[in-house]
Amino acid sequence: MSSPPFTSPALTSPPSPGIRALRAFCFSLAALCSLSAGTRPPPTPARIPVDVSENNGVLIDLGGACTEVTGCADQRSVFVNTAALGIPGQPGGVWLSYDYEQLTRPLSEAELLHEPELSLAVRLVISEVGADRLLYNRFGLLEAIGILYTVDNRLDRDVYDPLAVSTAPVFEGCGAAGSFATCANADQYLGMATWRALSPRSRYRPALLEAAVDRAVIAWWLQENALVDDFTHGATNYVHRCGGAAYGMTTHHCDGHLGKPRRDVKGANPFTGPIVFRAPEAWLARRGFYSLYETVHVDYAPWWDPASASALLAALEEGAEAPPLPSPGPVPPDHDQSLDGIADALGPPEDAEVRGILLRGHLH
Repeated sequence: MSSPPFTSPALTSPPSPGIRALRAFCFSLAALCSLSAGTRPPPTPARIPVDVSENNGVLIDLGGACTEVTGCADQRSVFVNTAALGIPGQPGGVWLSYDYEQLTRPLSEAELLHEPELSLAVRLVISEVGADRLLYNRFGLLEAIGILYTVDNRLDRDVYDPLAVSTAPVFEGCGAAGSFATCANADQYLGMATWRALSPRSRYRPALLEAAVDRAVIAWWLQENALVDDFTHGATNYVHRCGGAAYGMTTHHCDGHLGKPRRDVKGANPFTGPIVFRAPEAWLARRGFYSLYETVHVDYAPWWDPASASALLAALEEGAEAPPLPSPGPVPPDHDQSLDGIADALGPPEDAEVRGILLRGHLH
């Protein structure tokens, strides 16, 4: 998960459900929240999406076209249901073609600097979200798109320095002189230094990784073309919080966190909590950095509740017909439903092998 280089200690505790609900209401109106209207910068204007209406039903090659006479074994194509996403002028969808080998081959940290943006974006999503969470969480696509937006926001001075403070620090490798490759570095995005980014094929099951990369490619294409607005409202930072009994609490409440069990919450789970996005708020002149405020949280809610997950796994293992997908499972009471349409557009993975891998990993 992303390191928080310029966070304020005063913002490490989660807001109460009432405050979170109020903030969500404020964001939906694109207005400043009255709790800090005197210091909060105005929202960043949304980027204008590209016109993809002429590409409806077309195969879009995201890399170099395959030139092998016998075909390219590692060339994959994934369908984006643009109608389900509600993209204007797109009644059907498009196919995205990409080189799977390039996006998953082993690399060193130094070699990341020379990778094309799509490869870096996929590795960032897989390493920061996790291949299994990306597919198992109903809101995994939103998590991926939001993380990608934080890179763009760190590159844009108007976003990471909204009050135009000449002495404001720049995220390492970012700013006007940076690029996606220099900005999405392992010091800022810790997952980029792990096997999940550098050698994802070394441990992930092939079927699981292929499905996750498909979804990461879709997330990048949607974000790169601004077909999904920056719902993080200019976030430059994010943190994952605890799940289970400590859902929504900071990582200090996770079991065994930093060797401080006295602060743990029994039953907490550091892998099933929400992700919280944060953006610059007030300039702290004496400290020389911006304080951050929470713009939006993306909940963790598996596609299957325990009962339906067990039934589906049993059907898969017996070779029986899979039960129908139930309605989306429960979400926290203060859940913001405004982004549910985007989250649900892709649905859970359809491949039986991938579903089996996910269910066995979460039920056993």
